[in-house]
Amino acid sequence: MHTGISNKVLRESNTSVLLSLINEKGLTTKSELSKLSSLSKSSISNLLESLINKKLIVSQSKRASNGGRKPKEYKINPNAHYAIGIDIGVQEVKGIIINLQGKILIKKSLDANYKKNTIINHVYKIINIIYNSFKEKEKILGAGISFAGLVDPKTSKIYYSPNIGGINESFKNLTKMLAMKIPLFIDKDANLAALCEYWFGSGKEKNTVLYIMADFGTGAGLVINGEIYRGYMGSACDPGHTTIDINGKSCVCGKFGCLETFTSYNAIIERFIEKYKKGGKTNIDEKDILSKNKMSVSKIIENALKGDPISLDIIKETGQLIGIAGSNLVNLFDPEIVILGGGLTSAKNLLFDPFKRLIVEREKIIQRKLIIESSKFGNDTCAIGAATIVLKNFFKGGEQAII
Repeated sequence: MHTGISNKVLRESNTSVLLSLINEKGLTTKSELSKLSSLSKSSISNLLESLINKKLIVSQSKRASNGGRKPKEYKINPNAHYAIGIDIGVQEVKGIIINLQGKILIKKSLDANYKKNTIINHVYKIINIIYNSFKEKEKILGAGISFAGLVDPKTSKIYYSPNIGGINESFKNLTKMLAMKIPLFIDKDANLAALCEYWFGSGKEKNTVLYIMADFGTGAGLVINGEIYRGYMGSACDPGHTTIDINGKSCVCGKFGCLETFTSYNAIIERFIEKYKKGGKTNIDEKDILSKNKMSVSKIIENALKGDPISLDIIKETGQLIGIAGSNLVNLFDPEIVILGGGLTSAKNLLFDPFKRLIVEREKIIQRKLIIESSKFGNDTCAIGAATIVLKNFFKGGEQAII
């Protein structure tokens, strides 16, 4: 009896290892799997057959150039399972469903109004919308939630959220509210954005991936050897609240001189107005500049792209300031790649070029091979990353679901 249980556990473990390897390689052979897993070819054959029968993988054969036949190749069946990703943003709550290759199959969003409804009610509503609009519900592995603030993945408790609120709220009640019984996972947005890049973006096959988020606030996420680096209390990599001006303005966090007193959306607008009042030139109408309802970062970016003097200066300066944060993180963590994402990247090279230039100028000599890129996932990065943590748990395990 004991041996039977042990054999079953061993088989499940070997199956999980094999499935994970196939997913990582994309396309692989039995011989390659044997070398990577240290399993015998006969064991691998049995496991592969089982995975094919379960429709988790597919096999294919290709003719070699010399006329002979190549051995069979195996790859993940991308539509064997799916994952839900939720991005709780400042202005909207977005929900997506992706397949095992990260392809978005469904995308829905709701305007956010956290004064009228709680954060959990917003998430409850968007999960139900996308879940009920999906036909293959039985294949959904779970849902991941990206949150624009500091949240404990283990307790699901919100610790810090200046732009959304909800301090001390817990997502545990969400599991009771939902009719569907699927595992839920949660983490801060920048962490999940970094995970998205590691699995499906420019960070693929890189050991250390640093993602810097330039959005309503300035954040960062770090993935090392496939695992999110959270630090002791889960608050690692928060450049927005590092001090860059010891005598600076007060920040929403309660401290003074934080990076976000220069780079947050509110700070960017304030810096624009200050420049305007000092005689800076702009094509934006004065009524719009001095109106809280009409002045926005999107307007500044739009005009910067058209060559508006103040707008151009503000965006370039912001790129440099975020570049300082990037440079500090590079020197601390020595990543292989730095990826810049978030809403401010809609300014394109006006933001990215000064950001990259500052990091390159200040990097250590040993960092000559550092790759610096802009994210290609746009506004979907965090939602994809949220769904990715579900996939990561399916293939590799190790993530704490909300209980």
